[in-house]
Amino acid sequence: MWAKSAAPKILNLGGGGNCLEGCLTVDVFPRADSYVDLRKPLPFADKSIDGIFCEEVIEHLSSLDGEALLHQCLRIMKPGAVIRLTTPDLDWFCMSLINGAIDCGDINKIFYDHEHRYLYTRNELAAALRRRGFVEIRQSSYREPKSKYGYLDSHPDRFNHPPEISQYLEAQRPDEH
Repeated sequence: MWAKSAAPKILNLGGGGNCLEGCLTVDVFPRADSYVDLRKPLPFADKSIDGIFCEEVIEHLSSLDGEALLHQCLRIMKPGAVIRLTTPDLDWFCMSLINGAIDCGDINKIFYDHEHRYLYTRNELAAALRRRGFVEIRQSSYREPKSKYGYLDSHPDRFNHPPEISQYLEAQRPDEH
């Protein structure tokens, strides 16, 4: 039904059981709307998706699989479509470690206890998006009102953590001329 709807086609990539109204939630988690392994080519036609929301997912992939996922996202997005990525903010964790707000155990807990494979600095995630061809890359914030998909942010509320420990990035697929 989602594919035949006239509504915008918004993917919630790796959303697990967090099925969002107006989005197709795809994941290996059984409660998702549809089973999709994000380490494989995404099963959507080229230039068929209006937007992508990817909350706290890319860090669960190796850096190579993360870049491959970004490549797949660009492939399936329509020209001008926006992707919103959130992931733990390695910059925040490093600064918090340096200023004594957290300790080494806190970083290990976020990395290992949550089965993370690769944590990104803000610059590194932006560079990965740029390497895959995204443009208009910008830092955002939790539920930023001017964000196209910031209204979908929910990870801090669902997992009871401050929004500041995550980074929020948005990027666009270039318009074609």
